Amino acid sequence: MQKHLDQGKTALILIPEISLTPQTVQRFKSRFASLQDQVAVLHSHLSQGERFDEWHRIRKGKARIVIGARSAIFAPLKDLGIIIVDEEHENTYKQETSPR
Repeated sequence: MQKHLDQGKTALILIPEISLTPQTVQRFKSRFASLQDQVAVLHSHLSQGERFDEWHRIRKGKARIVIGARSAIFAPLKDLGIIIVDEEHENTYKQETSPR
């Protein structure tokens, strides 16, 4: 991931459960200390205003690392360098119902 960030690219980290967000954010902020203010969080438990603010930061390029549940895949990241799927074996990544 460091290689991609050094090249000016962005990163998306998908996590299976929203409850894992705080510890994942802390882990990435400590690992990439120089980019602490460039980590955004996207998930359904954010208020509409919080989600808008994070979306806007991502779109403007002020957040280069996005951490979130499945819906974060739609984050407007520019120049995406890497997608990391944490615990990819989890069933929470699968949609059980068919789209309408």
